[in-house]
Amino acid sequence: MQYTSDDVVHHVVVPNRDVALFTTIESRRLTVHPIDALLPRSFLSTYPLGSRLRGIPRMSRVARVEALNLLRPWPPVRGWVLQQIVKLAATSRIEANVVLLVDSDVALIRPVGADDFLRGGAVRFYRLPGGITTAMARHAAWRDAANRLLGLDARSSDPSADYVTSFLTWDPRIVRRVGERVREVTGDDWRAAVARELHFSECFLYGTYVDRLGTDADRSFTRSDTLCRSHWGTTPLDRAAAVRFVDSIGPDDVAVHVQSTSRTPPDIRRYVLDAAAERVKDF
Repeated sequence: MQYTSDDVVHHVVVPNRDVALFTTIESRRLTVHPIDALLPRSFLSTYPLGSRLRGIPRMSRVARVEALNLLRPWPPVRGWVLQQIVKLAATSRIEANVVLLVDSDVALIRPVGADDFLRGGAVRFYRLPGGITTAMARHAAWRDAANRLLGLDARSSDPSADYVTSFLTWDPRIVRRVGERVREVTGDDWRAAVARELHFSECFLYGTYVDRLGTDADRSFTRSDTLCRSHWGTTPLDRAAAVRFVDSIGPDDVAVHVQSTSRTPPDIRRYVLDAAAERVKDF
């Protein structure tokens, strides 16, 4: 909770099996949400089976399945997609002016407050023009899924706009409108409709909605900078690379992100956090 004011509430979503571990630290500033409370009752967790299959060769793909929708069991719900559903569902239930979504491998390096992400009642909307290249097949799949779920003609959209970042702000009121739109288009609970997608990005669903179905007011605080310096990919940072990374932090950055899959050692991560916090003091 460092770098946030006393009126900021942290919302943590955890599997039901781990709720007891987190409720011991629950407070007026930390609310714990069990995943099952955010999903339709027809969703059945496959964790017990998946945990047994993870150690069996050639069964890793099956182990990625996290749930089954008993009303429509095929295709099963992949863990990646379930995470995105949970983010949207949790945000839609929060009564706040703005929600800041922070991945687990992101850390704040300077104080932030709600006012930093609000302007004239509009929530900061991240949109990067030209952010998608022809080589980014996954992004293209996420874009197509968003258009389909929202009932939009892909030919009239900007094929290069990107909305994905690890440090993102959403308006809960807009998230609720997104869910209602998906329900109207698909005729199904939006969570079940999203669960049928093999490739999905919550960033693209929200971003595409604001971009193409939102009001001028919704888009009035649009920005293309992430406010977060990121190290993506699978290459671990060594000390020299970490120094260069810290040196690249700009005056507008309020957070740093070292991708968890980069396998960066804990001591290097700690160096990045400490050095980054010192660097921003000079701005």
